Amino acid sequence: MYLRCFHRLRSGKNAENMVNSYQEAMNIMADKKSRTDAQKKASTKWEEKYKHRVIRVPHEKDAALIKHAEELGESVNTLINRLIDQELSR
Repeated sequence: MYLRCFHRLRSGKNAENMVNSYQEAMNIMADKKSRTDAQKKASTKWEEKYKHRVIRVPHEKDAALIKHAEELGESVNTLINRLIDQELSR
């Protein structure tokens, strides 16, 4: 598959079209990624308030966790934070 893509890139007009399409896509993405000063300030404030943690959960436990949170009308994040609070208050 790599070789097919490579040969297409080498074939004149197709290569130009692919490069132009790629550049256009990158320009669109760059425009979408630009943020206002207010957005930057809000992001900084949020990042100062919260710590980002990653947990790894086996797939079968994840499904049970999501189901349990939905039954309680909570998000998974809210459920996990509530369980942490309960554990720490013991």
